This record gives sequence, structure tokens and C-alpha cells, in this order.
Amino acid sequence: MHRSDVVVRYTVVLAGAAVGIGGMTVLGLVLAGATFTGSLVHGAGLALIGLTFTALGLLTAQLAPSTTAAREFAAVVLGIALVLRVAGDAGAGLEWLRWLTPFGLVTNSAPFAANTVLPLAAGVPAVLTLVALAAFVADRRDLGAGLLRRHRSRRAPRRWLLGSAMAFAVFRSVRPCLMWTFAVSSFAMFLGGVSGSVIDFLAAQPRFAALAADAGFSGLDTISGFAAVIFSVLAVVAGFYAVSRMKAVATAEFTGRAVHLFALPLTRRRLVLAEVVVGASGIVLMLSTAAAAMWCGTFIAGEHLPLPETVAGALNVAPVSVLSLAAATLALGGLPRLVSLIGAVPTVGGFVLAAAAPSLGLPGWLAALSPFTYLTPVPQAPADWTALTVFSVTAAILVTLGAVAYERRDLAC
Repeated sequence: MHRSDVVVRYTVVLAGAAVGIGGMTVLGLVLAGATFTGSLVHGAGLALIGLTFTALGLLTAQLAPSTTAAREFAAVVLGIALVLRVAGDAGAGLEWLRWLTPFGLVTNSAPFAANTVLPLAAGVPAVLTLVALAAFVADRRDLGAGLLRRHRSRRAPRRWLLGSAMAFAVFRSVRPCLMWTFAVSSFAMFLGGVSGSVIDFLAAQPRFAALAADAGFSGLDTISGFAAVIFSVLAVVAGFYAVSRMKAVATAEFTGRAVHLFALPLTRRRLVLAEVVVGASGIVLMLSTAAAAMWCGTFIAGEHLPLPETVAGALNVAPVSVLSLAAATLALGGLPRLVSLIGAVPTVGGFVLAAAAPSLGLPGWLAALSPFTYLTPVPQAPADWTALTVFSVTAAILVTLGAVAYERRDLAC
């Protein structure tokens, strides 16, 4: 079997998943009371976005020399696409930029308004081209390598950021942190750019506003409430980043790449605490940058959202993301193979629980287990400093327990 055939099969499976998500979206919108035509156009738009970036991922997997490089390249393209989408609304004469990204094509299709399918059809050739390129490259690259290879150089070794445990933690985190920050900030700018459209849509469709309120996302009809909801979502994303850093520590241990670190006169407690400090700093940087990007997007959209209040709203959710970092640290000390699963509990599990509890009528004690239950929607309302203090203290305790356990357990166990 040719490798191009494998690419095509992956494309069919992933395309089916994207179309299935679009179909479920259509069904959900229709059951919620939306018009069938508007729901169909909106669902087709979501499917187009999924198909486009599925094809892009398949192509970068054939080009890049490593999985990490493939993800980073795809994230850069995603960020550029989101920025171009926002730029398309920046002023007269830039509307043509919308035709360069699937997000812009969905906007041009105007679901629940004009319901035009021509822009969506214009995105199909791009998907087919990306798939054809991925299949073409797959048959021409070496096994276990991408078409683009790393070039070996004879330059002197670079020893910067290798002088201490903290500096090395920064060294390992700089690249992924910058890539995550760029992708998240681009997404935040995109959401800020469409905030006015979302508010207008909910004003015209009170049924959807009521459904959002039932799911715990009230206040979407105001710019401050919209920002608060988006920051809750970004808390989950920042939590994913934090967990990925602890997962990288566990992977380095199990693959033997960290053996030289353990041979140094450094305690494992010091090593893991350095990773925690750098991970928490990355969370703050990511959320702050995302807040600034959202402010830029809302400014372009003509919405008034003060920058200090926007940054405060983003930092309000940081302790929840740090809880995921702390849970992952605890797992690293006791159950290192479950770092990702345990680390996702405070953010992913908490977000789903908080969203599902009101609509499913779950008991109050169960909803109280989610940290999102205690977050106030900043900047729409003042921060709950008591809850934020409890989150911070809890995270500190979990990190301490995890660091002690990590120092005492056997390696690779």
C-alpha cells in the first residue's frame, strides 16, 4: 500500500468526523428552534473549517521533521487565518481578506441571514489541494522523517539558559509557550472581532440567549459578559498548556532523556518546582496576551471594552488554570502515567460540570465541585477574592505534595 493511500484513508475518516460534527450542530440548532436553512449553512461552515484544518494537519505531518514541528507549523497557519479574518473587518477595502480563510468564508455565507452557500463552495478546492499535496509528499519523503529535514551545523554549542534548573525550565518552555500564546491570542482576537455579530445575533434570537443562560453562560448579550464567557473557555486552554508541560517532564523521564538531569547535584523537588513556576508564568503570559488581543478585536469590531478590565477578566481565571498545573504536578509525583488525565480534571472536568449542572438539574453539591462555579464573570462583575485565594492555596498544597512525592518515588515507575 502506498503512503498516499494511507493519507487518503485518514482524510476520509477525519472528513467524516468533521461532517458529523457539522450535522450534529445542524440537528441541535433545529431542535433549539432555529431555521433549517440557517442551521444547515452554519453546520456546513463548521464542517468546512474542520475539513480545511484536517487537510492542513495531514500536510504538515508529511512536511515537518517532527510531530512537534508539525503542530507548531499548523498552529501558526491557524493563527494567521484568524488574524486575517479579523483584519477583514478592520475597514473598507479589506473585506477581500475574508476569502482567504475558512473563517471568513463562513462569515461571507451569512448563516441565519443571507444563507449564501457560494462562499463555502469556494473553500472546497483549497481542501482538495491540501489533501493532494499531502498525498504527493507522503510518497516522496523518507520513512520516519518529513520532507523538510533538519540541517546539521558545526556551530559552537549554545549554553544560554542552561546554568540552573530554573533557566533550563525556561529553555524548555519558551518555544511551546510562544506557540500556544500566538494561537490563543489569535483565537481571542478573532472572537473579539466577531463579538458584535454574536451580540446582535443573540438580540435577534432570544431563544439562543436563553439556552446559553441555562448552560451557565449568561450575559452574552453584552460585551463584558461575552468577554467573561470567553475567558472561562481560555482558562481550559491555558490549563491544557500547563498540563502539557508536566506531561513533557514525565515523558522525558520515561524515555530516558532526563537521565543527565537526575545525575546532576540537584534534587528532583527543585527540578519540578522550577517547571511549576515557569508553567504558571506561562499561564499568566498567555492569558494577558490573549486579553490584549481580544481588546484589539473588540476595538476593530467597534465595541467598547476597556483594556484594564479586559486584562483583569483574563487574569481572574488564571487560578483555575493553575489548579490544573497543580493537579498534573500531583499526578507526576504519584501516578506519572496519568498526568494528562488527572491534570485535566479541574479545567476540562470543571468546565463541563459547571455547564451541564444547570441544564441537567444536577444536585447542588455536585455542581459545587467545579471551580468555575465560584468564578464571577469579570469584567461584568467584581472578582471573588475569597474564591481566588482558596484556589491559590489549594494549588500550592497540591504542588507541595506532588513535589515531595516526585522526589521520593522511583524513577520511571
